[in-house]
Amino acid sequence: MTNMGDFIDLNVQHFNSSSETWESVSPTGVLSIRVRHKLNAPSECIITLSNVRGKRAFTIQRGDRIILKASPSSWTSEIGMPPVFYGFVMDIETTNLTYTVVGLDTLGWLTNEIILTNPFTISTRSDGADVLKEIVADSAYSLNDSLAKMLGETRVIMPQSLSVKNNTRLQAMQSVLSLVNSTPRLFRLKGNLSSKLVEFDRLPTLDDTTHVPYIAGRMPRTTAPLDIIPTSVFREESESDLINLVTIQNTAMNISVTEPITSPTNPIHRLFEETMVTDEVSARLFARQIINQQGIDKTRWTVEAIPNRLDIVAGDIIEFQSIEGGLSGKQMVFDLTWTMNTGGCEMVLTVGRQSPDFLTAIRFAAGQSI
Repeated sequence: MTNMGDFIDLNVQHFNSSSETWESVSPTGVLSIRVRHKLNAPSECIITLSNVRGKRAFTIQRGDRIILKASPSSWTSEIGMPPVFYGFVMDIETTNLTYTVVGLDTLGWLTNEIILTNPFTISTRSDGADVLKEIVADSAYSLNDSLAKMLGETRVIMPQSLSVKNNTRLQAMQSVLSLVNSTPRLFRLKGNLSSKLVEFDRLPTLDDTTHVPYIAGRMPRTTAPLDIIPTSVFREESESDLINLVTIQNTAMNISVTEPITSPTNPIHRLFEETMVTDEVSARLFARQIINQQGIDKTRWTVEAIPNRLDIVAGDIIEFQSIEGGLSGKQMVFDLTWTMNTGGCEMVLTVGRQSPDFLTAIRFAAGQSI
């Protein structure tokens, strides 16, 4: 790769308060671009430009708008390169050799404001989607156009006891989302890749036959091009919280149950206080479920890959078929970073399966704290 301009379309815009219009800045000498997406968090874009002896023919300021389109291969299509990042300049770092711009996507704006009054939709026990929309609509950053991009219903009613006062708008939305995602129907927050919009939608499910996943390998092999080409796969497992002996108790009702009845030879014992259990049967159900869920969500894979596209984001589904690391089938993307420089383009992903938490779901259904 010799000319970054063949692979990226970088547009930086500065708002002129006098004319109240956005004016384009023409940055030159792009050395590298790094974009990271995390589930339900702001995406980050780091652009490094040449700044030999502090000389450059442009000025970028905090608050400027970043519009980035990019492709891993030289783009000749008339429709233009696909959008891969839209956000604002959060920070700038300057040295005698480089000029580095750090940007966050639209979710980043929601970290700049503090909520001083609890949303009205919480006091009226509204659907979680209504609370999220109220938080976005009240932002000073003019995000009302986002409401059309946000689902209208989650079927999860927010408890009146929920308080998001003194949190940033994003922290408040993440608190609401944690309650919404305590049920089997999972959702995600993300910034739009091409516009100043906050999106709220359902996470695609791994077993949904109507959803078309991105492709990183299939059996039997096909001639269809891959969206990413895995070059290395590392399996990550954590058994640090392995439990084989559980005691559930409700002190107020003098209930205490231990499962299994016969203690293992090498017990790893944990005690849980559950106020919703009202008899020995329900207490034993909780204990068995805690033991049965060990290891369900502990397997993750780190995948290094050569990408053929850069518009994949956290929460998307990729289908793998790899002998290395035992990675096969459809997996969800939890974290994704791609880097492009004058030497090429590479991508690193964390993938796995995210199952709903049975215990959290029944606690929520019973109106208990989570």
